[in-house]
Amino acid sequence: MPSSSLENGRAASPAKHVWIELIGFDNTLPDFGVGAVLGDMGERPERLSLLLFSAEFVHAHADDDDGLIPTECTSYAARPVAVRGPRQDWTRAELRGLVRGLQDAGVAVFFAIFDLYQFELDGHTQQGGWNRDHPELTVTDRTGAKRHGLINPLGRLADGSAYVDTLVAGLTAVFAYYGFDGLHGADGLSSPRLPLWAADFSDDMIAQFEEHRGALVPAGFTAERATWIWASARQEWISFIARRWEEFWTTVADSLHRLGATVMLNNAWMRDPFEALYRFGVDYRTLVSAGVDGFVLETVAAGVEMLEAPTYPPIHGQMAAVLLIRAHLPHVPLAGLVSVHDTYEQWDVVHTAPAMLERDQRLLTALRAVAPAASESTPCLDASLYCLADGISPDVWAHLDRLRTTCDAAPRVDPGGFTLLYSPSTLEAEVERFIDDRVAHTHTLLSSLFRAGAVVGTVAPAEEHQSVRGPVLILRPDLYPDELLAEIHASHDRVVSLGPVGTPLEFAGSWRLTVQSERESGAVAHTAQQQDFRPSSEYDEVIETWLIELPMQLPPSALVAQAASVLRPSLGDGGPLGTPGASTSVQVVVGVSSHTSAEVILHNTEYRFRDAQFTAERRIVGARSLSGDVAFPVRYSGHTLTARVPPKGVVAIRLQLEDDQ
Repeated sequence: MPSSSLENGRAASPAKHVWIELIGFDNTLPDFGVGAVLGDMGERPERLSLLLFSAEFVHAHADDDDGLIPTECTSYAARPVAVRGPRQDWTRAELRGLVRGLQDAGVAVFFAIFDLYQFELDGHTQQGGWNRDHPELTVTDRTGAKRHGLINPLGRLADGSAYVDTLVAGLTAVFAYYGFDGLHGADGLSSPRLPLWAADFSDDMIAQFEEHRGALVPAGFTAERATWIWASARQEWISFIARRWEEFWTTVADSLHRLGATVMLNNAWMRDPFEALYRFGVDYRTLVSAGVDGFVLETVAAGVEMLEAPTYPPIHGQMAAVLLIRAHLPHVPLAGLVSVHDTYEQWDVVHTAPAMLERDQRLLTALRAVAPAASESTPCLDASLYCLADGISPDVWAHLDRLRTTCDAAPRVDPGGFTLLYSPSTLEAEVERFIDDRVAHTHTLLSSLFRAGAVVGTVAPAEEHQSVRGPVLILRPDLYPDELLAEIHASHDRVVSLGPVGTPLEFAGSWRLTVQSERESGAVAHTAQQQDFRPSSEYDEVIETWLIELPMQLPPSALVAQAASVLRPSLGDGGPLGTPGASTSVQVVVGVSSHTSAEVILHNTEYRFRDAQFTAERRIVGARSLSGDVAFPVRYSGHTLTARVPPKGVVAIRLQLEDDQ
């Protein structure tokens, strides 16, 4: 099996992975198009995931060389044409030849499937044959309606057997025949497509839940039972679904590991650990315990921002999610999805918004973590997974390679500013409190701070705070033991905390921002009151898409802005040039490589060019832009540099500073 940085630890720079449909290749060529596709890509990817769309690929398998793979698996939902040309019918032998050709070229080959089984072909809606014959697995929503086209992987077949057992038998045959290196569990297979309050409320899933809790759910129509579960047994339901996903992936991973294969999963709809668990019943930690080898984080802020009008803040929300997921999974390989284009879903970032693509990649790869028992920080993301990778010209690939390889991935000792201290052990208590009073969770607070211009580029274990240099941030201090908080305040010169005032029974909308500027001088507290808010389970029931934020009790925006004004980089600071009152229109990220070298990323949040400045504490003796093939010139004099930043884009600058030692 070809090696991959996702299996062998973090590489010196982010590894290159690609996600591509079968329609990107050509079975009329002797090498099935491998030479042309890899030739266009420039630097060869370590890993390639074939998007085969549906589990019908597994269920319809037979060891028949001349048999055709299902039509919907030859392109994303059987779409008829792509950049390369029309969809082709592929025999199993041809697909096996493609897999072997890629592996001979040094590329590890995975295949990706969703929970989907419905597609359009020749103007008609069709369904995969195996799934059509097993309607008992179709998702049932809270109204009792069937969501045709969606399969529930946690369900049981009509004979009472678990679906996962049938899937594993098929996977074993597929891996034996094709020789894939791994499975890529994509959306709907890595987590539910619908949130826990919306589905699945089939008789089977409710019966499983009753077996799990050892008590019956009150009788009634599906809608009545679903409402009772979410209103009266929500914590149990969340724990039950999380347990079922753990059991599902334990069964799959055990079988594939015995074949020498690897399992990687998409994370739950771009979501952080809290909302992955609360919305979708997915606990990233237990999936790793189940045997999952790595995750693909759906860091596609640019694509979402161009397609939708989400209340979820795409780039700032994803920055916060990446930090928290890495904190939960300190040693698990993580790849970040890069929005390139998708001609089936009909969006394109690489050609229509390349500045936003660079923004996403630079801001997300700049995020760092200090692992337990470590003294240096390393990037949260180990690899970039380009989605989707068909029909990209060589010059565009050259630009993407240059962007990726100029993202600094070297270990660092100096965080360059504030480090978030966080403990994954607080997750369960945070969910329990949210059910009680819907107080904003850690991810929401962190993403709100990012939107307000805060600079927090590193996360570290709260219990190992003494290994952290520089100022520290604590969010939701109510979740941590008083002894640990006292120890943190006594050990660090600069500590900032933000959280609610009082227990769930006492909370009345008050929030406290505490700023300690010197180790022994005490702290200054700022308290603010938010508007009245009535916690209710009904808030969730009107939301089905992950693009909409959950209603919750948030701190006042003025208090968030005050906190962000304190959370600044230690090397210097910057913002928009000559535009008072527009402090968040240009945001700053700073990474310190050494005493005399640093990287500054200036982020323009507006849809127009902005001139930005950065003033360093020491004199700047050199500055070079890393952004763009023809970058705007960076000007510097004394301690200050200026640069023009493209709309919704970034300028990354490598600085050389005067040595004052």
